Amino acid sequence: MSAGNDNAENPMARPPLGLPVGSVRALVTILILAVVVVETMRNHELPALLNVTVLIAVAHYFNSRRYVRVSAETIERLERDGQIPAEKHPLYLPRYMMRVLILAAFGGVGYYMYTVHGVRTVSDVPEIMIAGASYLLGATTRVLFSRDSKPGQAPRRIRLWNDLNAMVVILIVVGISLVYFLNESEALPKDVRNYILAIVLYYFGSR
Repeated sequence: MSAGNDNAENPMARPPLGLPVGSVRALVTILILAVVVVETMRNHELPALLNVTVLIAVAHYFNSRRYVRVSAETIERLERDGQIPAEKHPLYLPRYMMRVLILAAFGGVGYYMYTVHGVRTVSDVPEIMIAGASYLLGATTRVLFSRDSKPGQAPRRIRLWNDLNAMVVILIVVGISLVYFLNESEALPKDVRNYILAIVLYYFGSR
C-alpha cells in the first residue's frame, strides 16, 4: 500500500475539509497574526481577548503533535523496553485530577460571578474567563469525541462535525479580519467580537 493512498484507503483519517493536517489552524493563525500586526502598526490598542487568542493560537500551533492511539499493553511494553519514558501523573495525583481541578476552578468562578455578581451577559464576563472556558470546552469536546471512535476510525457524524467547525471558524475569522483590515473595528460590538474569538479558541481546543 503506498503512502499516497492512505486517505483513500482509510477515509476515517481524513482531516477537516480534506485539507492537509493543520491547514485550518494555520490559516486561522495567519489571519489573527495579520490583524495583530496591522493594528499594532496603526498604534491601536488591542483587545485583551485578541491578545490571549493570538498567544494561544501560536502556542497551540508550535506545540501540536501527531498522536498515535495504541493499546495500554503496547505502552507498558515500550516503557519496560526503555523506548519511551515511563509516564507518571503530575504531582503524583490520580489520573485526570489536574483536568478536574482546572475545570472545577473555572466552573466555580463562573458560578460565583453568576450568583454573587449577577453577571448575565458576555460583555460582563472577564475576557480571560471567556478565553479559558472556550478553549477548555473545545478540549473537552475532543476527548468525548475520541472516546466515541475506535483507533483508525471515526463515525461519519464526527467527520461532518469537524468539517462544519472548520468552515465556520474560517468564515468568521476571514470576516473579522476584513473588519480590522478596513479599519472598521470600532463598528464591531464588543459582545460580537468576544463571541467570535471564543469560537476560535473553542476550535483550537477541539483540535
